Amino acid sequence: MKNHNTAMASTIEESSDWNREGAVLQDDSSAPWHNPNPLWEVEQFARYLNQKPEFIRQLIKQQRIASVKIGRKVMLEKSEADQRIANGRRPAARPLNPDRFGY
Repeated sequence: MKNHNTAMASTIEESSDWNREGAVLQDDSSAPWHNPNPLWEVEQFARYLNQKPEFIRQLIKQQRIASVKIGRKVMLEKSEADQRIANGRRPAARPLNPDRFGY
């Protein structure tokens, strides 16, 4: 009898439903527990905005960004990051000329 684990491992590697850690990735957006606006730790929030965690902590301390403390952890909503991105977006001063760059 062949090793069942070997067959299972090859099936898992071929499947795109598994991440590197071996956890199953599922689209659970229709599930009742799905939260479209998850809470993130400071490090996750900073990584999403491509900023340092110290800068995010400074914004929290200055009350320039909303946060919630759960136990010892400070958590932030993803919508706060998306809102900061949207508020910081500016229209281009002038459109790029494709001929100038040889496109």
